[in-house]
Amino acid sequence: MAAQVFVDTSGWIALVDKSERRHKDVSDAYRKLLTGTQVLVTSDLVLAESHILVRRRLSYSAAETFLESMNTSPSIVIIFMDDSLEQLAKELLKKFRDQELSFTDAASFAIMKARRIHRAVTLDQHFQSAGFKMIP
Repeated sequence: MAAQVFVDTSGWIALVDKSERRHKDVSDAYRKLLTGTQVLVTSDLVLAESHILVRRRLSYSAAETFLESMNTSPSIVIIFMDDSLEQLAKELLKKFRDQELSFTDAASFAIMKARRIHRAVTLDQHFQSAGFKMIP
């Protein structure tokens, strides 16, 4: 099985929005991941967050293109929340109550734990606080 890497909202936004301060770093990391045998994993919640941010920052057309690319790329796997992931996410929210986690962050951690993913393309320090390795 190919290695899996989770991609968070901040990773997608930095990749898509060229005005993002870390755009080049994330773009370089993304290219390296795609040249290997990496499978990029993301979630329906991350896509929802990313879509609205791309639409607000760039345009409706850019947001539409973003969603289309997510659904057509053979390197991207989208995980949809189910009852067990939701329960684990709620437990993680309680565990990390001293942090300002969003439900999407907790759901991302739940997916990463369930799939034994240790690395994430993200600029969100919460991933590191939760014990995951951040890329870039």
